[in-house]
Amino acid sequence: MSRESILNRVKEALGNKTDAHVREASKKQSNSLPVLANGPDGRAQAVREFLPHVGESFEDHKAVFKTLSDKLQTEFICVADNAAAKAELISLKKLHGWTCAGRHNNKLIQEMTQDLGLDYLETDQPYDVRDLEQCDAGFSACDALIAQTASVLITNHSAGGRALSVLPPHHVVLATADQMVTTMADGFAILREKHQENWPSFISFITGPSRTADIERVLVLGAHGPKKLTVILIES
Repeated sequence: MSRESILNRVKEALGNKTDAHVREASKKQSNSLPVLANGPDGRAQAVREFLPHVGESFEDHKAVFKTLSDKLQTEFICVADNAAAKAELISLKKLHGWTCAGRHNNKLIQEMTQDLGLDYLETDQPYDVRDLEQCDAGFSACDALIAQTASVLITNHSAGGRALSVLPPHHVVLATADQMVTTMADGFAILREKHQENWPSFISFITGPSRTADIERVLVLGAHGPKKLTVILIES
């Protein structure tokens, strides 16, 4: 099929409106955030739903992040201190049967994972990608947590390279209370201040576990990355 024929078919498909009942069924089954509606009025309303108001306090930020995490199927765990965070990791290890994991040379990550009894692949050192694929989990730090979208902002610097947050089937993020910000713009401000003109080569906003509904609108987790995302927020 020629390029022109393909483009003509795409143009024809875009001109056909989706039946209302199909759109509503898709929303109910998606377990995701609302899709922006067509038209200026619907779009404005959808933006208000998609980007909820976030109060100024840390508790407000945490509450919105938790609400959206539930919709996105992100496991969001708040703990009081490092000891409680390590206890949660021990529980997760037992629950999921972890035996090996990937991690990187970050102070918080190293401290929280040093006594878990796992075999570790260190992504700051040369490694075989196939070995990382065999890890049960990947532990990484982050640059920020975005309350308004329940997103995790990472770069290749903060998350131990590009692959640690993608290849293991369970991505576990450890963050501290001072990393919780309101919007994506606040996240970019953090990167701008941290990196000045020398920006990282990889920047990603992770919003829930990897998912797709390309085939018959059936939601599948883990299609392009981890099927499970756990965010542990240390409030102290």
